Amino acid sequence: VMEAVLNFKYSGGAGKMEGYYRELSLGVHVDVEPSVFFTRVSTLPATSTRQCHLLLDIFNPTEHELTVSAKNSKDLVLHPSECQ
Repeated sequence: VMEAVLNFKYSGGAGKMEGYYRELSLGVHVDVEPSVFFTRVSTLPATSTRQCHLLLDIFNPTEHELTVSAKNSKDLVLHPSECQ
């Protein structure tokens, strides 16, 4: 996790007056999460010719349990050094 506050001073735009500036403070919070590896990718036909099913083998190379989420799907829990 990284957090920072960025402070800006700027002048210009509507209402600009010589010798004056605006101040802006922007808080930033970044969560960096471990990555997974896709070890195999393949497809299967679906009931419609305009769609297919995407199959992924996912490997968790970390020492931590990870949860992989996808839209309209159940969460997949990957244990350390596990492939599903």
